[in-house]
Amino acid sequence: MVKLSDPDDDDWEARKARIVGLGEHSFHKSYYPQLQQNLNRLERFRTLLDHTSDFVILVALPEGIVADANVPLARLLGEPVEALIGRSFASLGLADASIVLDVLRKEMVERIDGDETPAHALVTEFGSPGNTIWLELSFRIAIVDEGCYGVLVGRDITERKRKDEIVAALLAEKEALLENALVGIVMLRDRRIVTCNRRSRKSSAIRLAR
Repeated sequence: MVKLSDPDDDDWEARKARIVGLGEHSFHKSYYPQLQQNLNRLERFRTLLDHTSDFVILVALPEGIVADANVPLARLLGEPVEALIGRSFASLGLADASIVLDVLRKEMVERIDGDETPAHALVTEFGSPGNTIWLELSFRIAIVDEGCYGVLVGRDITERKRKDEIVAALLAEKEALLENALVGIVMLRDRRIVTCNRRSRKSSAIRLAR
């Protein structure tokens, strides 16, 4: 006796041949190369983010919840990335969260579709007393999958801040030496007076009075 095959069985076998199973989910073979390409690209981009010196945070708006972050942020805070996702941005203690979030929320409401939103920046101290560093934060609005997010990029500028302070101190010292010199000092550029010290100004005033 010959068993006749069920047409539905044949259809199912034909469909199975066109499908690649991935765990509980399945994708058509024709979609799989594109899916794999996108996953590879995402993996490369993630590696790039995790190996940059800057830390990056994606904050869901208007809630102000951390949606994603990279390894440099986790290293700065001393916690794994997984522990940071889902927390409030304010709980990270990176800056005055109310200032950052107020700006982002305002732009989220006022933004016009298609218009590029401006970038903002601030410099702030971070850390415990006696062990602080300086951070520079830049932030702006981004639309991801029709959701509104704040993208924050930060970097440690402690060394740059230290050098700026050294330069400022040297300039202040130079200014003090010039102003308190016993002789008049005049700096010229292209035969024009750029600056002069107090002694030269007094001498000029005496000559004019005469």
